[in-house]
Amino acid sequence: MKEHILAKLNNCRENLTAKKVDSIGRGLMTAFMCALLGVSTIRLAGAYNISLFENLANAFNAVKADLVTFSSIAAGTCLAVCIILIMFSKNDKAVAASWNWLKRIIICYVALLGLGTIISTIADFADTSGMESGE
Repeated sequence: MKEHILAKLNNCRENLTAKKVDSIGRGLMTAFMCALLGVSTIRLAGAYNISLFENLANAFNAVKADLVTFSSIAAGTCLAVCIILIMFSKNDKAVAASWNWLKRIIICYVALLGLGTIISTIADFADTSGMESGE
């Protein structure tokens, strides 16, 4: 019995150590990728003779376009499935669940469009900040 408990404790200790090492590795990889992205952004801005703020504005606009495109396709597909279930389902619980999902999808879609608007505003702010600093 005592050996069994000691074996479980050793197993737990090994798992915790492995998780810590994995977490540190992920953190280091994330830091490396962020540094690489920053360096490549600055180099790209220098290579094409554009300011860092213009480059950031272009990146924000690209992210906004991708976000709006993906969210529109996903929301449209989910809305179509919910409407089909509402129209053709004979189960009242399924119809009620579809109405609830329909409301959630609309709320999330509006939130994603709001996020796109915020990103666009940040891009405009970054673009005007670059103009004011004289770069």
